[in-house]
Amino acid sequence: MTDDEKWRGVVAALSELLPGMVDTFIARILQDPVYSESGLTIEDLRRSSHDSLVAILGVLQDGGTTMDALESIAAELGKRRARQGLPLDSLVRAIRLDFSVVWDALSASALAVDPALLVSRTELVWRTVDTFASRVQARYVAELDISSGPTPICSTSTSRSYSPQGNRRNRILPGSLEPCASTSAHGSLWQRSAGKTA
Repeated sequence: MTDDEKWRGVVAALSELLPGMVDTFIARILQDPVYSESGLTIEDLRRSSHDSLVAILGVLQDGGTTMDALESIAAELGKRRARQGLPLDSLVRAIRLDFSVVWDALSASALAVDPALLVSRTELVWRTVDTFASRVQARYVAELDISSGPTPICSTSTSRSYSPQGNRRNRILPGSLEPCASTSAHGSLWQRSAGKTA
């Protein structure tokens, strides 16, 4: 059996553990007060976690050759969270949790994955989550631009530019996973969304 065949078997086995992985994600994300006090329902969090993990596992299953499902889920999630007023830094932290949830499940003794095989696929797992995060961020920022015009979004990897209206703005560079501040000259994302506060 080749390493690729072994890996597909591992991901298939991991898919059977999906309900538990979703539970783990929910338990971890609710430790963030922004999520636990946000008004987002458990059903919303569970659905988005399930869909995200399914898409991530799908990419891992085929070795990263097909990203269509991942792109679709990322676009929907970024758009929804922007409309719900969730701060971008908290959203990014939640996405990063996907990596730890998947990795913990992969490295659990119950799966008995060959350590060498696991090490050889580390970059694939991280690249998949990184791509997901980048696509979510891009759609989030695009949604803010659509709904409220040019708005500064802070990130540790940004490029400054000026809008046609003369407003300075920061552009998030693809692949940046570092949390960024959730406030701007126009007020926090919470304040701009139905008067909510974090």
